[in-house]
Amino acid sequence: MKLPLRSAGLLAAATLAVGAAWPQASRADRVRFDREGVLGTSSSIVLDVPGPLAAGVEASTYAEVERLRKILDAYDPKSELRTIPAGRPTPCSAELREVLKSARAWRIESGGAFDPGVGLLDELWRDAERTGSRPSDHVLEETIRTMRASRWRVEGDLVQRGESAISLDGLAKGLILDRAAAVALEAGAQAVVLEIGGDVIVRGRTARVPIAAPGRSADNAPVLTVVPLADQALATSGNKARGYDVAGRHIGHVLDPRTGRPVEHLLQASVIAPRAVDADALATALLVLPPDTGMPLVTAREGFECLLVDREGAIHRSPGWPRSAEGPSLPHGAWPAASHVHLDLEFARPLSAGKKRRSYRRPYVAVWVESQGGAPVRTLCLWIQRERWLKDLRRWYRHHRADRPLIDAVSRPTRKPGQYSLVWDGLDDAGEPVSHGEYTIVIEMAREHGTYQLARASFDTRERGLEVRLDPNPELRSAALRIGPAAPVDPDQTPARDSED
Repeated sequence: MKLPLRSAGLLAAATLAVGAAWPQASRADRVRFDREGVLGTSSSIVLDVPGPLAAGVEASTYAEVERLRKILDAYDPKSELRTIPAGRPTPCSAELREVLKSARAWRIESGGAFDPGVGLLDELWRDAERTGSRPSDHVLEETIRTMRASRWRVEGDLVQRGESAISLDGLAKGLILDRAAAVALEAGAQAVVLEIGGDVIVRGRTARVPIAAPGRSADNAPVLTVVPLADQALATSGNKARGYDVAGRHIGHVLDPRTGRPVEHLLQASVIAPRAVDADALATALLVLPPDTGMPLVTAREGFECLLVDREGAIHRSPGWPRSAEGPSLPHGAWPAASHVHLDLEFARPLSAGKKRRSYRRPYVAVWVESQGGAPVRTLCLWIQRERWLKDLRRWYRHHRADRPLIDAVSRPTRKPGQYSLVWDGLDDAGEPVSHGEYTIVIEMAREHGTYQLARASFDTRERGLEVRLDPNPELRSAALRIGPAAPVDPDQTPARDSED
C-alpha cells in the first residue's frame, strides 16, 4: 500500500508494535509503504527513490524478506531451519550458517544470557501452565543439560543439527532487516527506513524513530522516547504482559537460559547498533542480565548504545545514548491511570465485500472527544489513505480542515478489519489538561464503495470503572468504552486479527 507523500511524512507519538511515525518529507521522491503479515506482524518502509522505481524497490525488498523467512522461520515446517536432518552434517544456505554463527558468538559473549535453545525451557513452562505446578529445580537442571548437549554446529559449509529444535527469533529478524535494506539500496533507493514489528534499520539518511513505552498497547499511546538513527539499527525487546500463568501467578515470558527461571527485573531493553542482527541479539540478552552486568556488553562495542527500563520504571542508559528533546521518560497524561478513558474498536468486514481483497476498501476513520456543548477537545485518531478524501469524514473535517499541524500530527494509514485500542489521558489537542466531567466520544467512518457511519457515546470521567458499549453498525463490529487502568496486552501481537491479508 503506497501512501501519499504528505501522509508518508508524519511525525507523531506512535508505538512501534503498530507502526512508526516518520518526519515530514523534504523531497518529492520520499514515499512510504505499509504491509501487514510480514514475519507475522506489521511492517513499513520509507524510501528515498525516484518515483517510477518506488513500487519495484518495495516489491524487491519484501521479496528478500520472504526469501529469508523461508530459510529461518522456526514455525514453518517447510523452512530450511526445520528441514535440516538430525544426525549428520548437511549442506545449507550461507544465511543459515551466518545466523547460527552469530547465535553462537552472542551466546558466548553474553555468558549464556542469549541462547537459541531456550525453546526447550519455554515448553517446560507451558507445561507448568497446564499442570498448575512450577518445574522443580531438578527438572530445570536436566532441561538445561539437554539444551547444552544438543547444540547445533557449523562445520565449514555444513551444519550439524542438534537433537533439540532451536529458535532463531532472537536475531533472525535482525539479519532479515540488514539484508532487505541492502536489497532496497541495490534496487535503486537512495535511502531506506525499514521497520518490522518494532525493529528498525536506517540506511542512507537520518530518521527519528519512536520507541514504544513498555506495556502501552493503545494505537495512540505516548511513546517512551524518539531517537535519531543515521545508518544504524534499533531493536527493542519487552517483558511485561506476555508470560506464563502458573498457580494463580503471572510470570514474565523472558527466561534465563542459564537457570531456566523467568527474569522479571527489566520491562524493556532497546539497543542501537550498526547492524540489526546484533541489535536484535543484544536486546534479548540485556533483558536477562542485570543492568550492571549487561551495560559493559554495550559500552565495550563501538557504535552500540542501550536504554533499559526496570520493573520499577527507572531508566538506565549507556553514556552515548542519544539525548533527544522527547525524553526518555515514562509517559503520563493529565490524569492518573485509573481515570484514563479507553476505547476498544473492532472493524467489520462487510459480507458484501466478498472474499477478494480488491473488492474491499479500508475505511477512513476519525475518533475524537467532544465537550458537552459539541466543541472538539481531543482527536484520538485519524486513519486515512489519501488526504484529498479527508472531507468524507465531514463532521471531523468541518472542525479541523484548516488545522494543518493537527492533521500532520495525528494522521496514520488506514487499518484493515480487526481489533484496535485508543486511550484518552485528559489532555486536549494542544497538550493542555482538561477538567473531569461529562464528554462525548465520536467515531466517524467513511468507506469507498461502502457506507458512512457516525457512532456516539456520552460519559462522565468521574465515574471510575464505567463501561459503555456502543451500538454496532455495518462498518463497526463492536466498540466499548471504559474508564480505568489499561488492561494487559501482549506487546508483540499485531492488533488486527482479521485474515484479510
